Amino acid sequence: MPERALRLAAFAEQYWQCHLGALGTREARALARLRRLAGAQLGHAAAAAAWTSGQTLSLAEALALAQR
Repeated sequence: MPERALRLAAFAEQYWQCHLGALGTREARALARLRRLAGAQLGHAAAAAAWTSGQTLSLAEALALAQR
């Protein structure tokens, strides 16, 4: 579950910045917290891999991942 959340967060950040601009302070803090918590659960290498994987998702892939 933390891997999926992290992948979706990475996609959301990438999508938001591409289409709407910079994240707000609250959103950036929430993402940093999510990354820290997921890193503690998954380990640094797995969390980094999940984040990188999420940044490359297409919209269709992200929606499919969210529906699981």
